[in-house]
Amino acid sequence: MGRRAKGEGSLYKTIQKQKRPKFASNGECAICKNCTDRTACNNRQGYEKCEKCKNCKEECLNYCDRFYCKEIWVGQATIKGKHTTLSSHKKQEKAKSKKEKVKNQKENGTYISKSTVTLYDLCSEIVEDRYKRNQTGKSGYRTNKATLKRLNSSWFVHIPVQKLLDSDIKKYLDELVEESDSLIKKDYGLINRAFDRATPTIILKNPFDREEFSRPRSKKPKKKVRAFTVKEQQKFIHTLKDEEVQHRYKWAWFLSLYTGMRIRRGTST
Repeated sequence: MGRRAKGEGSLYKTIQKQKRPKFASNGECAICKNCTDRTACNNRQGYEKCEKCKNCKEECLNYCDRFYCKEIWVGQATIKGKHTTLSSHKKQEKAKSKKEKVKNQKENGTYISKSTVTLYDLCSEIVEDRYKRNQTGKSGYRTNKATLKRLNSSWFVHIPVQKLLDSDIKKYLDELVEESDSLIKKDYGLINRAFDRATPTIILKNPFDREEFSRPRSKKPKKKVRAFTVKEQQKFIHTLKDEEVQHRYKWAWFLSLYTGMRIRRGTST
């Protein structure tokens, strides 16, 4: 079939070759197996065949030498003024339907090119980009790097995003409930931002937007943290004021007690 008007494209049958590093030990046609002179095949260009191969006829479409010829249907179309190949398949109807699907996706902006990018790649980019743009300080950067290091040990973040299945996401979230709520919040949050970054160039939608993949809760029981009583705090301050008491966090504790700030927040200011 020839090229159609108005960008509809074409669908045609052709012979495709696939290079092999060496001759196949099995799967060759009877003529190739019995051939004692491979000179013509070793040096041939394009689709040229020696006389013996020419007589092989249809069998060569399934079994051949190192260039392994096969018959396929190719679908093409003109998109934004450029004629391009959109599909290929051994069956005509499959090639046609795939061509139409890809053509529609390209025209309405929903076509996604193949990608091997993983969630870990995207998480790493996010952590570095936020620090470089001064969106996180040194303290936040250290926290994000710790989260990234923890995520690196998970199988989930190393699967290419386009190959992630619903079952993979469910399995990961089921495993995540074994962590504390604090770690779940950090890990889930960073992966969620990674999915957002992957949309819409790598995947069309963020799967975490679906209710079934909402952030899980930890199975670990929450620990009840009891603050100092007034007498305990007075005793602690009295001990700190003792000149003989020297500790690396002495003044940090003073600052925390008198301002109400957490020690990490106080030492980072």
